Amino acid sequence: MQNPPNIETGIKGYLKSTARPLTPQHVNRISMIGDKCLRKLYYMRADWDKAEPYSDRVRGIFATGNELEPKLLAIFNDKIGPLCDPPSRIVGTQVSTKDKLLAEYKIGGTIDGYLEILVDNMWLAIAVADIKTCAQHLFEGYGNLASLRDHTWSQRYIAQLMMYSFAHNLEYCAILFVNKSNIYTDWKLVWFAVDFEYVESLLQKAKVINEAVDKGRPPAGVNRPDLCNSCNFLSHCMPELSIGTKTKNITDKDLLTDMLRWQQLKSGHAEYTKLDKKWKAAIVKGQSAVCGPFFLTWTKAHRKETVYPAKTIWKMNVKYADPNNPG
Repeated sequence: MQNPPNIETGIKGYLKSTARPLTPQHVNRISMIGDKCLRKLYYMRADWDKAEPYSDRVRGIFATGNELEPKLLAIFNDKIGPLCDPPSRIVGTQVSTKDKLLAEYKIGGTIDGYLEILVDNMWLAIAVADIKTCAQHLFEGYGNLASLRDHTWSQRYIAQLMMYSFAHNLEYCAILFVNKSNIYTDWKLVWFAVDFEYVESLLQKAKVINEAVDKGRPPAGVNRPDLCNSCNFLSHCMPELSIGTKTKNITDKDLLTDMLRWQQLKSGHAEYTKLDKKWKAAIVKGQSAVCGPFFLTWTKAHRKETVYPAKTIWKMNVKYADPNNPG
């Protein structure tokens, strides 16, 4: 009897052949400068060799993007762009960013290209552009700048594109999202202007990282389960995610914004459901906490083994102190 080929062996062999060795990082990468965790950005510079390798699944996702995106660029320039109104194209791919101010802050990167439009028979660069492939459920959620803030990775796109446009003296950013399951019709252009105050905050963040690297002292981390558990420096950082005896004061502005919006919406609303899952994932189970007008406490219970395995269950209790109705 003939056995079938072991496809898994081939997959692992391919991923191994495409793996890039860890190398020292001497600058703050533009593609990562939007990350919320200063300690992670420090580790990428100072302790780059302590990063855990990505899982085969994540490496496969990266490989898929690397394989598809050059083909998508050709599809846009040859088939879609010429028929746009006005005609458009993406040029100058893989151009290293050379800007004196960014160099001063030790920030570097390589842009995916410039979006140009044809005006009076001349090509005019109007934005730095990037092509991103994504799964269908993510593709459906993207549509504007606000939608990019729904996921950790797409939050970094905002900083990345704004810094590139700033460095190349352009006022706008363009991300072309493409649904991997239909690369010929499922395209979305997310268009947004450079926020110069945000760019300044990113420069200051780079300054903090540079000073920390010079001193050899890592800055504080975010200590959030939703961010730390997927970080490839988790085992090196060992963040304080354990339950403490004292009430924790949460000062994360983005988390508070999500909670306030969640409070305004009604249960069952699509945005409510999304925010409910998002902000609760950032809270340490069992850790009492205060975040703005919210006070979080917990009820602990133990489920005995019956049909399901025994486990400890935590139930969060949320109290909201309405500043407009203190009584």
